[in-house]
Amino acid sequence: MAEAFSDTCAHVGRRIRDRRTYEGLSQQKLADMVGMSKSVLGDIERGCGNASLRTLVKLAVGLNVTVADFFGNGAFHNYEYGTVDLRPGSSEPYQ
Repeated sequence: MAEAFSDTCAHVGRRIRDRRTYEGLSQQKLADMVGMSKSVLGDIERGCGNASLRTLVKLAVGLNVTVADFFGNGAFHNYEYGTVDLRPGSSEPYQ
């Protein structure tokens, strides 16, 4: 069970990082937008932080996506622009 938790934290962290970089935001900028420290955001993105649901909601709002997007593997739903596909591990959209 510990391995599944660790894998999920790593996956969610990668999704947050991918979305943040796609939006062109630095860690500091996103952290400031959602009211957290850059170091906490860095821990979450590296899969080391145990983000609360409240924190995930703040990040989703700041990134204009849903919390569910952090757990998926496919496209992010962007409330402003519609669906945005990202290649796994990349901040570049699918062509």
